[in-house]
Amino acid sequence: LSAQFAACGFYDWCSTRIATARIAPATLLAVTVTTAGILSAMLANDVVVFAMTPVLCAGLARRGLDPRPFVIALAGGANAGSAATIIGNPQNILIGEVGDLDFWRFLAACAPPALASLACVYLVVWWRWRGRLEAGLNPMGDASAPALDRLGLVKALFATLLLLVLFATPL
Repeated sequence: LSAQFAACGFYDWCSTRIATARIAPATLLAVTVTTAGILSAMLANDVVVFAMTPVLCAGLARRGLDPRPFVIALAGGANAGSAATIIGNPQNILIGEVGDLDFWRFLAACAPPALASLACVYLVVWWRWRGRLEAGLNPMGDASAPALDRLGLVKALFATLLLLVLFATPL
């Protein structure tokens, strides 16, 4: 699934949308944490960070923002979000198996601490970089939106939905 999302340009599209959003840097930080958390709950967290970092950094640099706090937020958000589901992180599969937890019971047990962790990631990064989120580089101009293979995205979304449906069954 992660490869299909990458192949259709979804990660680049997400990164560009985040970097070019006309919102305050503190809000942009929250969007970065939230996006990383949601994506890594359904996809491999390593791939989310690996695929999004270059485009996010380039977009933030074009905007004149220091990418460092946002990359830290991306990594922290991906790790926190991946803890919410049995498929977010390879270790979770082992925990679910040993604990005899299906997808939904794992989600019920782990989503609340994962959500709290996402809030902690945001607060710690914001606090550490407060007053410096807007300070950064010289703006390099706007970036055009990357191409998004809509058919490939539909296939990836369908496969993800199918996977979630299958997790809801004894299969």
